[in-house]
Amino acid sequence: MNGLQLDSLSYQNRLKCLPPAHKLLQASALLLLVLVGHVWMQMAVVVWMTVWVVVYAQIPVRIYFAFMIVSLSFFAAGLPALLVEGARAGEVQVQVAAAWELGSYVLYVPMSSFSKVWILFWRTMASLSCFAFILFTVPFAEILQVLRRLRMPALVTDLLMIMYRFIFVLITISHQLWIAQRSRGGHRG
Repeated sequence: MNGLQLDSLSYQNRLKCLPPAHKLLQASALLLLVLVGHVWMQMAVVVWMTVWVVVYAQIPVRIYFAFMIVSLSFFAAGLPALLVEGARAGEVQVQVAAAWELGSYVLYVPMSSFSKVWILFWRTMASLSCFAFILFTVPFAEILQVLRRLRMPALVTDLLMIMYRFIFVLITISHQLWIAQRSRGGHRG
């Protein structure tokens, strides 16, 4: 999925007839529920927003799940920092799932960290599903219009517009560089 495909999906989805302010309000309200709600609420938001994106907006399942998997890879990259803790040998006072001694220090995985990771996983999934709803159903130009109606400073909306444009410039140039490398025999070994 490239940036141009993402932009075309946001303009051609089945929810394009709904006002962008309503879609942004729905996603924002659910995001607020995700941040203060229980894990069961977060699971329900994931299912609810997935139904809205895949069934009602008719975004291809492959593209939606590719977005979710790529986004969750950042969560997976941070798992060691969330799970592993360190202390001096003999100072560990919690129930430990695994431990490794490194000289006078111990790296360990406390049992309590699994529940924290579980909660954070569902909060991340629910937040990503709300963001995916906005990303796939509301074109960026309409987001800027809503922000202007909400009296967002012009400097902020102009900066957002410039950053959005430069993302597409970066994607186009990187694709052209990749094609140039491939045509000259690059990436062969």
